[in-house]
Amino acid sequence: MAAMPELTLDTGLRVSPDAAFRELDGEGVLLDLGSGRYFGLDPVALRTWQMLSDGLTLRAIRDRLLDEFDVDAPTLESDLLTFVRDLLGRGLVSTGTI
Repeated sequence: MAAMPELTLDTGLRVSPDAAFRELDGEGVLLDLGSGRYFGLDPVALRTWQMLSDGLTLRAIRDRLLDEFDVDAPTLESDLLTFVRDLLGRGLVSTGTI
């Protein structure tokens, strides 16, 4: 298995065409069309997914999330990178330009 590329706030990302998304009552649901698995998104993950889908960089996403949620920068950045690594591992996003 290939090693996952290093992930930074400047890594280019694109949403997989195999990821179907729906927002339901302030929360999000992702469906991996390839595996048929569903993933629930809390409000922060939901906003992150929306901004990833809009083509924003992780740096821009971090800055917007800091404005929208009451969280300190180091915690948010760590959680953001962990969430995106999980998405990468599941094939729901990939590195590269949009």
